[in-house]
Parts: sequence; structure tokens; C-alpha cells
Amino acid sequence: EGTYGHILVMPQLGEPNFRQNQYEKVEEQQLNPAFCKIRLAQKQGKIEVMLTANQNAGRHKWRFSPNQTEGIASVVIDPSYSLA
Repeated sequence: EGTYGHILVMPQLGEPNFRQNQYEKVEEQQLNPAFCKIRLAQKQGKIEVMLTANQNAGRHKWRFSPNQTEGIASVVIDPSYSLA
């Protein structure tokens, strides 16, 4: 655990919501100690998530591929989720 705790970050397609288990499935994974890449599927489309971190910082990159009828992309940040 880090000094400053954890913050919940959820990339989403469609109307924003705070449900934590909203992804239908994980379609693809690439995992190693320095890098994580996954593709999340929702009924509104797909989200490609890339994560990397070191001792002092973390970096997120999201690529949204919405279905044509559900074009809203957002990122929900919940700082009250689990602060240490």
C-alpha cells in the first residue's frame, strides 16, 4: 500500500454510474511486472486499458471504442473508495 491510499478509477461508456462490476467480460490481457493491458467489454462498446507504475507514480491510458449508438465516454473517479 502506498502512503496516500487508493482511489477508484473506472473508465466507462454510456451514462456514468458507480457500479463496480459493470464490465461484461475481459476480452484480452497482457500482463507483466511493468505493464498491464486489458480490453474490457460493455454492452456500449469496448475500452482498452493500459497501466504502468513505479515506486512514485502510476500512469493510465484508456482507448474508448464505443458502439455507434452509445457515444458517451467518461472516467469516474471515486476518492472515497478506499483511502488509507
